[in-house]
Amino acid sequence: MQKRLCSEKQNCTNPAEINLVKMKLKRADKRKRQEEPASPQRSKFTRACSGATTSKAEKSCFFCGSSSETLHEASTFNIATRVRECAHQLQDKVLIAKLSAGDMISQEAVYHATAW
Repeated sequence: MQKRLCSEKQNCTNPAEINLVKMKLKRADKRKRQEEPASPQRSKFTRACSGATTSKAEKSCFFCGSSSETLHEASTFNIATRVRECAHQLQDKVLIAKLSAGDMISQEAVYHATAW
């Protein structure tokens, strides 16, 4: 025999039934609020409506920062290892800091062929 849940007008004595009725009321209230048209004050502020645009930064040499001449993309993991060894030998803290952000491939590093 199934137990009938109490309605809002009936007196509920079972705590489980009371919680179920409260949950149903909360859900109905939430659905009602979602169906109402959003007022201008309650609208969400998103990146798209902020007017901000993303632009692609011009690529510059990983070593000197210049964007002149022809730049080559880092394409092997050996480059990062070799550059890291050289940076430690030269104690170039700026270059070590750049390399600490990740390998050169993931940073999409480019360099002048004459830098080597």
